[in-house]
Amino acid sequence: ENLSVNLKVIGLSQMALSDERHLRLCSPTSTTAVINFLSGTSELSPIEFANSVVDSAFDIYGNWILNTAQASHVLGKSWHCFVARLSTFNQIIDQLMKGYPVVVSVRGPLKGSALPYDSGHLLVVTGYDAKNQEVFCMDPAFPADDLTHVKYPVNEFLTAWSRRQGVAYIFNQ
Repeated sequence: ENLSVNLKVIGLSQMALSDERHLRLCSPTSTTAVINFLSGTSELSPIEFANSVVDSAFDIYGNWILNTAQASHVLGKSWHCFVARLSTFNQIIDQLMKGYPVVVSVRGPLKGSALPYDSGHLLVVTGYDAKNQEVFCMDPAFPADDLTHVKYPVNEFLTAWSRRQGVAYIFNQ
């Protein structure tokens, strides 16, 4: 099967953000990139989004529930955004085929990644190339917006994603 899909999500680097919290903003940055893609704009800033999803009890910006609830709020009533634990990669492919990028949580080494992701990291799955066995991602850990579009070998991606038990942010209309 030569399935290939690659959604044109604009690259956003959390590292390029002029904010001292940038190292901690992978979830808001990834979610902002998806919101901007789905809404057809680039108006929402990751900093603005991060300020609306801070979990002050734990001093984090990666609270999955807060990020997806705020995404639903920003996108509007016709959108449903939620956290899911997916059991197969085909569930991601199904979303991509509908035109919906998927934010996923990964942990640990990932060949070609910007950092080791020892404590977890969120990035956007934008596509898949079955022929070359590659997952297309917008990974906000790279140092500049134009460096965030990367391809990870599917087996490496699946291993890193499984370390987070298949966590994904799902966006549906």
